[in-house]
Amino acid sequence: MYSRLTQIKSEPARVDELVEQMKAEMLPVFQQQPGYLGTISSADRETGRGAVATYWDSMENLRASEAAIFAARDKFSATHGSETVSFHRCEIPVQESKVDPYAGQFARVTVLAGGDPATIDAGITRFRDEVAPLALSQPGCEAAVLMVDRENNVGFAITAWDTAEHREASEAALAPKRAEAAATSGGQAQTMHSQTTYADLKVPAKR
Repeated sequence: MYSRLTQIKSEPARVDELVEQMKAEMLPVFQQQPGYLGTISSADRETGRGAVATYWDSMENLRASEAAIFAARDKFSATHGSETVSFHRCEIPVQESKVDPYAGQFARVTVLAGGDPATIDAGITRFRDEVAPLALSQPGCEAAVLMVDRENNVGFAITAWDTAEHREASEAALAPKRAEAAATSGGQAQTMHSQTTYADLKVPAKR
């Protein structure tokens, strides 16, 4: 499976309003595209930073959807005052979930950028064999997902939690793995917290 991950910025007080507008205006455009498999959006309600991830059955269909979706995205941003910060075309080599994604989940997203591209495949193996099992063994962890943008040498390690308290309590166990990944790749790791605001993924969670 593949994902286009678009990072966005808006006024914090307008997060819920923009989610409803996205559902009304953007989802129909997504759904018309061949190979579309679903959407998950998330936001940090304190800062207004968030992301919209659309899912696809192939990189070819992901790319083919961009003319229609980018036009709709630009119109949406101009109309509603949101800002597109960046977008990434990602493969999803690891997706381990105990439950299907749902609005209200709490997420920790670690962005690893600027490392040696030659370490990407080893990093995928490490996440699959070490990080995901460790995360999923923590109380309240519901998913561990890795997205990789090879074009721009950026990885997104995402864990989903039932409560913010469980997410914070897991930091002691998972922080050393984050530091190890940055040191091994030579890149920089940045961590963000958010909450899922919309989720409709047509591929069942792998349990």
